[in-house]
Amino acid sequence: MLLNDDLLSVYLNDELTTECIDNLYHDVCMKLVGVANMVFPVIRKRRTFSKPHWCDELTTLHVVMETSRAAWCRAGRPRVYSTVEYTEYKEKKAVFWTAHRRHIEQFMDTLDQDLEKAALSNNADF
Repeated sequence: MLLNDDLLSVYLNDELTTECIDNLYHDVCMKLVGVANMVFPVIRKRRTFSKPHWCDELTTLHVVMETSRAAWCRAGRPRVYSTVEYTEYKEKKAVFWTAHRRHIEQFMDTLDQDLEKAALSNNADF
C-alpha cells in the first residue's frame, strides 16, 4: 500500500481541511519520489566508459567554459568582439576544445600503441 494504514485512517476519519489535504499530498509525493529513486537509475553527468580520454584537466576547463558561457548569456548573448563577455567565452571555449582534441589524440596514440604491442605478441605466439 502507498501509505501506512494508520496514516490513511487519520486522513479518512478526520474532517478534510486544507492542512490535512496538504499533508496527504506531501506524503504521497514523498512516497512517489522515494519509489522513483529506487526504480530509475541515476544518470551521471559524464560517463567515463563513453569518454575514456576524459580527465580532471578537462573537467576543470569545462566548468570554466560553462561559467564563462553563463556570464555571456546573462549579458544578452552579444556577438560583437568588443564585448568582454563574448571574447572571454570564445577564448575559454577555444582553450577547452584545444585541450579536448589533445587528450583525444593522446588517447588514440596510446590505443594504437597497445594494439601494435598486442599484434606483435600475437605474431610471436603463432
